[in-house]
Amino acid sequence: MVELANRRWSWIGHVLRKPQNDDITKEALFWTPDGKRRRGRPWLTWRRSVEAELNGRLGLTWSEASRIAQDRERWGDLVGALCATWRKEA
Repeated sequence: MVELANRRWSWIGHVLRKPQNDDITKEALFWTPDGKRRRGRPWLTWRRSVEAELNGRLGLTWSEASRIAQDRERWGDLVGALCATWRKEA
């Protein structure tokens, strides 16, 4: 499971470093659907789970993570910290 988390965060960093020029993966990462949902609790989406993990474990927002991802070395440290805290909780 730690390997999956490591790969997921590495992929997110890769996508965040890509230029904005009509990249479908970056569009998918930041896309929010239009319209209203039904009444009740919102569905747990992949992005919401990633944001919750980022905020809960490291106290970072999505925009802060985007800035950190531009520096590969700092992003690698962040991924290592996320995976290390994940191991402790498991």
